[in-house]
Amino acid sequence: MAMSLPATKAKADGIYNAQEVALTQRQAAYELSHGRYFQGLDTHSVLPADGNETAADFAHKPTDQEETWTPSDFPAISPASLKIDVYGGELVGYVATLSFVYGGVLWQKAHGYGDFTHLDHDWQEVTE
Repeated sequence: MAMSLPATKAKADGIYNAQEVALTQRQAAYELSHGRYFQGLDTHSVLPADGNETAADFAHKPTDQEETWTPSDFPAISPASLKIDVYGGELVGYVATLSFVYGGVLWQKAHGYGDFTHLDHDWQEVTE
């Protein structure tokens, strides 16, 4: 059964909060062994919509990276997608972004790490 907008946000927050420690530990280990952070493309090929929990697609990955998402990184069924954008150069870090569509509107929440904590934001509508 589809969830309301507040329930969808709360469920996505709960999933991320439950995974955050493991994700940051994976990033630290990945950076140590690869000299850069793990980049995770959207966990869903099609963003979950209208409070429905949908299956993730862990098979796709960046062209310059062998590793993909795993079910231990993020649940296989979720009302939101997760992606990790990585940054290198003078400023180093990554941003984890949760996304879903509700009522035709894209909603996103971001968590920045390293030099990118200034990119944190709570749930907001994304307009073009």
